[in-house]
Amino acid sequence: MQQNLIKASFTTSVAIALTIAVFVMALHRAGVNPFGQYKMLFMPLYATVLAIGLWRFRKRQGGWLHGWQGVFFGALTAVFAAAIYGLAIYVLVKYLVPEVLAVHKSSLMEWMKTHRSAIVEHLGEKSYQNNLEGIAHLTARDIAVDEWLKTAAVGFVIGMAMGLAFKKSPPKANT
Repeated sequence: MQQNLIKASFTTSVAIALTIAVFVMALHRAGVNPFGQYKMLFMPLYATVLAIGLWRFRKRQGGWLHGWQGVFFGALTAVFAAAIYGLAIYVLVKYLVPEVLAVHKSSLMEWMKTHRSAIVEHLGEKSYQNNLEGIAHLTARDIAVDEWLKTAAVGFVIGMAMGLAFKKSPPKANT
C-alpha cells in the first residue's frame, strides 16, 4: 500500500509541477511578470490537481483513505511537486525562456524605485541600495530556489488540509 501511495503522490506531483509551470509561462505570454503579484494565483490550480490525485488514490484504495494517508500523501506531494517545479523553472528561465529573468529584474527595479521612500523609512538607505544592487545579480538559480521554497511551503499547507478533507474511513463492523 505504501508503494501505491508514493507512486500516486509522485504522479500527482508531476502533474502539479507541470500545471504550475504552464501557468507561469501563460502569465509570461500574457505580458505579466510570472514571478510578480499574480504568481500566487497558482494555488487553486495546485489544489485542483491535488484533489484529483487524492480522489484517484482513495478510489484505488477501495474508496477509503485514512487520515494519516491523506496527510502523508499531501506532504509527500508538496515535497515532490516543489522539487520538480523548481527544476522546471530553472530549465525554463536558464535555457528555454531566458527573457523571463530580464522581465523579472525590470519589474523588481520598477517596484523598488516606486516604493523607495517606504523601503528607506523602514530599512534604511544602505539596505535599499544593497537590495537594488542585488537585483542585478539575480540568476535563474535564485528564482528556482525561491519558487521551490514558496511552492513547498504553500504545498504543505494545502496538501495536509486537503489530505484530511479527503479522509474517509470504512464503517466499523458491529460486534
